[in-house]
Amino acid sequence: MGLRFRRSAKLGPFRITATKRGFSTSFGVRGARVGINSRGQVRRTIGLPGTGIYDTEIINPSSGSHATHHADAPAAAASAASGVPSTPPTAPPRHQWLAATVIGVLVAAMVIIGVALNAAGK
Repeated sequence: MGLRFRRSAKLGPFRITATKRGFSTSFGVRGARVGINSRGQVRRTIGLPGTGIYDTEIINPSSGSHATHHADAPAAAASAASGVPSTPPTAPPRHQWLAATVIGVLVAAMVIIGVALNAAGK
């Protein structure tokens, strides 16, 4: 079993996290958060508070990230040897990223409005 370490501190909507890999910071409210880790990756997370249901996505994977897949390496080597060019892997369409971002912003707005209405009612 590997040793794990994580410690975080919140200051309003900001959270600073220290792990054995380095520091990360995030901003958001309950249900919607955007963070940046020590490798420069930006992660967007949206969810339904209290349910455990959430969606997370790395918005800008860094070039040295573990998110890159090398499963096609043998196929690429074989196609290079045969002289037939292989097709490069394609990124998901931009409209999917845009839709996920819009949903994240809408969830964040609903959470902020809900918190404001709850505070005004007390």
